[in-house]
Amino acid sequence: MTSSTVDINFTVGFPLLIHIEGVEEPLKTHVIGKEPGRFLIVKTPESIDDTFSVEERESIQIRFLHLGEIYEFKATVLKLATDLYPMCFLDYPANIENISVRRTRRFVCFIPALMRLGDTDFDGIVLNISQIGCRFFLKTASMTTTTPVVDDFVSLDFTVLGAEGILKFKGVVRNIRETDRGESYGIEFLNIPYEFVSQIDSYIDTAMDYIKQSEELIKKYNQYAAIF
Repeated sequence: MTSSTVDINFTVGFPLLIHIEGVEEPLKTHVIGKEPGRFLIVKTPESIDDTFSVEERESIQIRFLHLGEIYEFKATVLKLATDLYPMCFLDYPANIENISVRRTRRFVCFIPALMRLGDTDFDGIVLNISQIGCRFFLKTASMTTTTPVVDDFVSLDFTVLGAEGILKFKGVVRNIRETDRGESYGIEFLNIPYEFVSQIDSYIDTAMDYIKQSEELIKKYNQYAAIF
């Protein structure tokens, strides 16, 4: 879903993630000003100066979360200012796409997985999966004082039917749900390789076909059972 007139609460302090080609983890920033229809001003992430370089006229990808949906748009860097405050001027987004709608075919599953936060590993279960993320469940018995919080970067290792070896994903925690038995983490995948996307799609297709075939077999069995 795209729109050329969307202005989704780009108020001062609105959090954004900058995705730069070749950089694994997105860079956190926030809005510090705007002129609707002309430009958007964001704080220049410190790592851009220290580790990564961004040039004026370069195109970058911006993502953000709004009302539980993930949106993205491409922006051109108009100017980098450092005189009084590290600021980045971007051309105002003409088209904002809801990528949650585009890639949210979500499949319920039960896949053993390993989640890593810094140097700490957590054994848990992936409860559902899509192209853009998954929900990871961690039992209370496996929880420590270093469990992730919203916006923490984590990595996930698991395998799916039809994939060769273990798939390794980078992700960011978007939401956390607490239950009597533990916590589940809504994780958005970051810079997922195309081959992983294909493997996830293949897994979902295979699982859906299996479920459909099972339902048809059960239906036929019930029909024969009714006759005899």
